[in-house]
Amino acid sequence: MKPEDAPAVAGLCAQLGYPVTVAETTKRLEAIGERPDHRLIGAEQDGQLIGWAHVHADWGLDHGFEADLIGLVVHEEQRGLGIGRALIGEAAEWAFKHNCTRMRVRTNVIRLRAGDFYRRAGFREVKRQLVLDLPLAGTETPS
Repeated sequence: MKPEDAPAVAGLCAQLGYPVTVAETTKRLEAIGERPDHRLIGAEQDGQLIGWAHVHADWGLDHGFEADLIGLVVHEEQRGLGIGRALIGEAAEWAFKHNCTRMRVRTNVIRLRAGDFYRRAGFREVKRQLVLDLPLAGTETPS
């Protein structure tokens, strides 16, 4: 995906419940760019972006080198057609080629359909956790 995909990416983020401006999305796409530890994968139909996945590979002292599927969304009108599973497949292939030992995804427990989707795609639940945010000085955004 490229910065010119920002309008479609922002629209898909909103479908997930994460509204973001096109300008902010453009900045994020530019910042991630061609970083070798990140991969942005887009799914297109008839020249339109209808889904995307973002995977990141990183080291952890406690778990070694693994990948995080940071985000995945398919347009609500295109869900159930195998697009999400194809995006996961591409992300997993990228992670494997980058020597990751596993790929992890996190989803809100209230997103029951998402949890079921990931389980059908081969992920298994390994834990539940509490997620807490610490806004850094001067970066607070309205909730």
